[in-house]
Amino acid sequence: MCERKKYIVVEEYNPDFDYSAGNVLSLSPCASYQLDNTGIKYSVLSDYLGEEEIRKDEKEIFDKEMAWCRSFDEYLQSRLTVFREKNILPVYFHFSRFKYLIDSLVMQTRRVKSFLRICAPTEVLYIGDTPVSAGSYSIFNIRKASREMFIKLFETVCRECDVKFSFVPSNKAAETNETLPGVRAQKSKSILKYFFGREARNIFKYILPVMFVAGGKPLRGKKILSLDAGTLSIDGAIRKLIKGGADVYVKNRSEIYKIGLFPEKKCFAARESLKYPELETMLKEAASFSGEGRKLIGFISGLCGVNADELTSPFLSWFVEKDCRAFFYEYSALEEFYAENGIDAVISRSSSGINYPAALNASMNSKKVKRVCFQHSCGPLDWRDLYQGDIGYFDYFFSTDSVSEEIYKYASKKYGYESCRILQAPHYLRGLSKKHNWKKRAEEKPLVIFVPKKQDLRFQKYNAGSVLLTWYYDFLKKIVDYMSKRDDFCFVFKYPVSSGWYYDSIIKYISNMKPANIKLSSGKLYQYFGRAERLIQDNASTPMFEACAAGLSVLAMYRKPLSPSAIAEKEFSGILKPYTDARDAISNIEEFLNTPRERYMRKLNFQEDELSLIFQGV
Repeated sequence: MCERKKYIVVEEYNPDFDYSAGNVLSLSPCASYQLDNTGIKYSVLSDYLGEEEIRKDEKEIFDKEMAWCRSFDEYLQSRLTVFREKNILPVYFHFSRFKYLIDSLVMQTRRVKSFLRICAPTEVLYIGDTPVSAGSYSIFNIRKASREMFIKLFETVCRECDVKFSFVPSNKAAETNETLPGVRAQKSKSILKYFFGREARNIFKYILPVMFVAGGKPLRGKKILSLDAGTLSIDGAIRKLIKGGADVYVKNRSEIYKIGLFPEKKCFAARESLKYPELETMLKEAASFSGEGRKLIGFISGLCGVNADELTSPFLSWFVEKDCRAFFYEYSALEEFYAENGIDAVISRSSSGINYPAALNASMNSKKVKRVCFQHSCGPLDWRDLYQGDIGYFDYFFSTDSVSEEIYKYASKKYGYESCRILQAPHYLRGLSKKHNWKKRAEEKPLVIFVPKKQDLRFQKYNAGSVLLTWYYDFLKKIVDYMSKRDDFCFVFKYPVSSGWYYDSIIKYISNMKPANIKLSSGKLYQYFGRAERLIQDNASTPMFEACAAGLSVLAMYRKPLSPSAIAEKEFSGILKPYTDARDAISNIEEFLNTPRERYMRKLNFQEDELSLIFQGV
């Protein structure tokens, strides 16, 4: 048990604060990094509640959340006749976003309640940046709103546990990370994205297949709308469709381009308020959540075990009044676009993003348009959240290899997604299998790629591989310390550039440490395949499959209580290794590095591309 006294909870480090006034709890990797540098001892929330306890009922929570989505859509359809007539399901098609919000609140509440129960503090001082109103409470803006939301959550739990709560501004000076590896490159890329949207820029990649098409065109006359462009998993599919003679359109938010020698911009502007002038009034009334609607807000509080209505109602009201309005008009415009242009199929690499929901809902309600997903994540672990997003909304799913095909077929039966046909289109991994021979260069020492996980700072999900980041930062420090002592190898620490918390914690830690044998990189993983011999993952996922395809030796670890699917465990026996803490992980890494690399190599099998089957009524 902790000593009963004041606790200082640090999300952002305040250099002027006297931390000797109480026990210290770190809430972020950035805070942990600063506290380490000043020699201040601290604990983290995972010290007070283990992963097993956090995840004990994640299956039941998933089922409850899905039932809540259905109830929410029924609530909207009962108040908006046009939603009922057109079978518009905005909540169901935004399930992943709502899950981020709900799961994060539930997991964080459980941790905070356990911390308060075990430590029984008389007072909590919360040090953080002064929260600024998010302005927009869209579920696509929850990252901006998250600082305010999690401070209020901590305060709410303290109040219900009868613990005094006070907020202390961090007074943190504005910092720049521009000297850190990868930041300048990302800044220049963001400028390009500002002038040329990602999908719009990458459309020009497809001009060559249009210019040089040899042989027959078995897909002539077929019309495809792609909801993605500029990603390895989808680009190969688009090129194959173009070479097959299909007409391909690419959607970029409010614009659609028809691919050709001279890409043609197509208009599908929403005819707002012309057909349904009463829509906004009805949505505003529904956003009040009166009567039966109160249960929808109360559901989240019930899962949390505290009154979270104040935290969640702004998001739900905004969703109904603002997001549903935009969803409806985009749905209507796409419904017309599909009919006017004779679209046969909508393809994408997922369902979780602002560009997908309306397009997928409109195609689901069409008798002609098929929904097709191309695998972007190769997961050996049993992640139900991934399966819902990749096959739960689709008619066809194209896997990248034979093992993934079997994993997804098994998942479709296990979780009730059998209406989705699982096929194979191995262009993505088959292409990577050739990259191991690229850029061959003599290395002084064997090169090993270490790939840490990609995760948002404050948000976690059940039924997925997310972890508490204060725990993870300490874990990564120990892994880096071990690698720095292995001077018989060179390591590339290949961090995800989109996870900003890396810069403020582990990247600074490595940069200050200056290990001679560790290089920081945010570049494309496959760029190292021609030079590297081995790859290590601490969260078995896509890089494991990519490295296997490229002929590298692979160690793919996963943290308990997560587990691989039975198929993956059989196919990747010996390279899939569990761990509970850094000591277990380092033991796995040491065995891997001390073992001949051939023992950790696995060959992936690829079948013939089955892309044309979606047009044969299979």
